[in-house]
Amino acid sequence: EITCRDWSSDVCSSDLRVRHSDYNQFCAEWQGAAAEPPVREVDSMKCNVCPRRCNAERTEHDGKGFCHIGTLPVVSRAAAHYWEEPCLSGTRGSGTVFFSGCSLGCVFCQNEPISHHELGRAMKPRQLAELFRRLEETGVHNLNLVTPSHFAPAIFEALSIRKPGVPVVWNSSGYETLETVEQARGLVDIFLPDLKYYSEKSAEIGRASCRERVETS
Repeated sequence: EITCRDWSSDVCSSDLRVRHSDYNQFCAEWQGAAAEPPVREVDSMKCNVCPRRCNAERTEHDGKGFCHIGTLPVVSRAAAHYWEEPCLSGTRGSGTVFFSGCSLGCVFCQNEPISHHELGRAMKPRQLAELFRRLEETGVHNLNLVTPSHFAPAIFEALSIRKPGVPVVWNSSGYETLETVEQARGLVDIFLPDLKYYSEKSAEIGRASCRERVETS
């Protein structure tokens, strides 16, 4: 077996294990996808995907808003992960796909190299759907999308191209709009949001500009 472990790899940014006989074909497919003829940059959009509602310009590979990232999902790592919540990891692992960037920006983030930096490879929805398929075929219990919110439109398109046969987990900071949650209907099976801040004061300490307060009775 050969394991790709370089998160910034141009080939496969993952821990996906493949038999040696399949390795050349596996990498050739990724390289082939990367070598597709260049396409014209799509017209920019004014992005209001997350609750910040920056109304900032975003193209496929560049963004002027808080997340400073384009609309194409940037995948940093795709692998079976055995240290998620036990009900997700089970015995065969949770099929985690880590996306670069974040619309929240907590200073204490345990995934800081990924969430605060654009590490990985930008993928079109059809390429992303293929990645989901290959990860599912490793035998994982579910497809676990980590920090996906700022790429929601493209990810939903990928899930629409091919709905995985295992549950899809939306593993996010919880910082998304009601519209995003509604659009996930029928595509996402499990919502796994983090409760990052209990109050506006703690949010300010965390420098995340997360102003929504959780009210309790």
